[in-house]
Amino acid sequence: MFNEPALLVIGLITAGLGLTVAVFNWSSRSNRPLALYLLLLGINMMLEHSSDSRAWQALMIALQSLTFSAAIEWANRIGSRVVGRRRKVASVLFRLAHLIVLAYFILGMVYSFAMPLQPVQSGIVRSTTLELALFVPLIGSFLLCALLAGIILSTAIRDSADLLRLRVVGLASPFLLSGLFINEKIVPFAMAIGVMLLIAGLFRYQMLLGKRGSFMSQFLAPEVAELVREQGMGYVMRRERRVLTIVMCDLRGFTAYAREHDSDEVIGLLEEFYCAVGEAAAEFGGTIKDHAGDGVMLLMGAPVAREDHAPQALKLALGIMQSGQQVLQQAGLQDEVGLGIGVATGQITVGTIRGAGQLEYVAVGNAVNLASRLCDRAANGQILADRRTADEAPDSMQVTEQTPEPLKGFVEPIQVCSVGLL
Repeated sequence: MFNEPALLVIGLITAGLGLTVAVFNWSSRSNRPLALYLLLLGINMMLEHSSDSRAWQALMIALQSLTFSAAIEWANRIGSRVVGRRRKVASVLFRLAHLIVLAYFILGMVYSFAMPLQPVQSGIVRSTTLELALFVPLIGSFLLCALLAGIILSTAIRDSADLLRLRVVGLASPFLLSGLFINEKIVPFAMAIGVMLLIAGLFRYQMLLGKRGSFMSQFLAPEVAELVREQGMGYVMRRERRVLTIVMCDLRGFTAYAREHDSDEVIGLLEEFYCAVGEAAAEFGGTIKDHAGDGVMLLMGAPVAREDHAPQALKLALGIMQSGQQVLQQAGLQDEVGLGIGVATGQITVGTIRGAGQLEYVAVGNAVNLASRLCDRAANGQILADRRTADEAPDSMQVTEQTPEPLKGFVEPIQVCSVGLL
């Protein structure tokens, strides 16, 4: 009688942990099978008891099969961002494990309804002689496939948070899954160890994500920082070619101002200007790519892709202009220092490159050069955009076409448009 409430308590804790993961982190694709795994495992524990009913046996085998599949899928999704040959080998092993679980389910259904009922043996394993002969090879095979796949992925995963989760799977799952088969007197202890390992691993994982998100939020837009927190740097920094919009802003007359003023004042002005640009980037969803002296380069549409990158970039440019001029007015420098902005849209290659032992996120393409030229050409208080970007301007903005101008680095004259509020 002591074991029944113990199993019930362990099952409730495990299922509750699964519901907690589902409620608080459902947006994470890799955590959905974890939530299902824990929920099904807890239900198994709460419902598990010896019964002569064939329907009950079939139900328990179905629950066990779903639990196995959820555990396999959890491990599979943890390594989903790994690329290369090792990922392909691991994927084959995970699929094979799923097929073995399917065979376990089919054989279990046949056993439940077609085989004569067998007496349960007393011992460590809660099973009959026939069950041991039929199911142990299948269970051992799927565990072996999953273990090999996990070992292969662990040699390829570079993200420390993902590697931690994979290790948690490897450490906790044997204790958790053993509760489906071993003697009821041992189950509470095995399950308790597995749940404690899992909770400790998940807690450590969330701490890593929190530190990473806090650090990256200083440099990236909130949605980019969230993507880094959930998907890891490898996913966000992968190299690819896409259409996006570049925003370049630059202070006018800053060199003369820096020459005539104390360096602390100069740095103070730059810091206020950078903060204003950062707040505008956070508001409109842009990503700060570079701070270069008195200029800032921003990306709209990378690392997080978005379809409305051009109109949103123009809103960002207008926000930077308003907040930047406010900074200059508050400092009493509106007559000494000005602000010009250039915006251009085009196909850009974005991603990381390695050099001098460091990784740098780069954006390369004609639109980057064009935005820079337009920024250089813009007068104080002016936002200049190319025709492609200006065509996407929101209705609240006024677009004024200017005479096509020859720009350095471009063979043909460029149609330039001045953009502002109506």
